[in-house]
Amino acid sequence: DKYTLHKGYANTFKYNGIYKGPKQNNGNALLCMDALDFSKNISLQYKKEKINREINKAFVGFSCFPNTYDQIATGHWGCGAFKGDKQVKFAIQLIAASVAERTLNYFCYKEKDFINDYKTFFEPISKDLTVSNLYFSLLEYCNKRTKNQVPKEKFFYYLFEQSNGEINLTLDME
Repeated sequence: DKYTLHKGYANTFKYNGIYKGPKQNNGNALLCMDALDFSKNISLQYKKEKINREINKAFVGFSCFPNTYDQIATGHWGCGAFKGDKQVKFAIQLIAASVAERTLNYFCYKEKDFINDYKTFFEPISKDLTVSNLYFSLLEYCNKRTKNQVPKEKFFYYLFEQSNGEINLTLDME
């Protein structure tokens, strides 16, 4: 259901009046979650405690309507004004949705680079991924990312490269 109009985004986001269009009850619920703001220090998002915080927040949000909703519609949560890494945030939400036993419908609004990276590097290996594999691979990538040992915003490529057709990674965290 739509109740209000708005304009802008992030710091320019403003209420723009009451929505007076047709009312419809489509059986959906709206869930709003804050994301951590990394705009002042982008590298903080790769810290294990930040990854775990975002996974936990998404899991709690995705689980808050037990037995009512089985699908989540989301997108680049925290990746606009807050400067989140799109591929990392995708993995975070996929982990949380999987543990919450929800289907993740991810909308990336025609972002060709993200879609291309997903189709080229993530999709071919996704059927062999487990939540555990994805989580530990994400932590390993983030650890290397903080040390500038892997390319920026290329988690899908890293995962694909590490898999060699199989996902069998070891965790090397400090």
